[in-house]
Amino acid sequence: MLYRSRYEEVGTCRRHFFPDCFSVITLFSVLSPSGSEGICETFRLGISFEEVPPTKPSWKIDLLQEEAEAGMNLKLKRVYEPSDKNDGTRILVDRLWPRGMTKAKAGVDIWLKELAPSAELRKWFGHDPDKWIEFKKRYRAELEENDEQLARLREEIKKGAVTLLYGAKDEEHNDAVVLAEFLRDQKK
Repeated sequence: MLYRSRYEEVGTCRRHFFPDCFSVITLFSVLSPSGSEGICETFRLGISFEEVPPTKPSWKIDLLQEEAEAGMNLKLKRVYEPSDKNDGTRILVDRLWPRGMTKAKAGVDIWLKELAPSAELRKWFGHDPDKWIEFKKRYRAELEENDEQLARLREEIKKGAVTLLYGAKDEEHNDAVVLAEFLRDQKK
């Protein structure tokens, strides 16, 4: 797991006991901007840390490579991340509008809320990673029944780059990941 101190040093904490961010943290490897590992130091009381998600999780890289091989120009992104000129058409695939986001700030071109998991499935899942496998099965079954919205999404993908937007904090366990996998599997 990556952590950033208030001094903007980024590295990995090799000790998992990290309950309150005020205990002694040993074996904290500082990473240079090039990504090479630097010297280990011990940080003491008073340094606060925040969790920093990896910039390119390996599962995301694998998914993007598979989509490129399948001839799809599809990306996944949290709606809270700033829009980019390479996003192409930005499609929100959540049933609920993201909290605190205005239409202008979100930069959503199309909102396919009917393509999102049903309210019952969304509430049942609750972003619990232990329910992930069953959620994927149930959501894929719902997608099989949603030909109209899938056709609309496929048309947008044929036109050019598409970014599927989602609001969940968990980048690995959300509906956009399942939807991208479903589209990739259907393309094969």
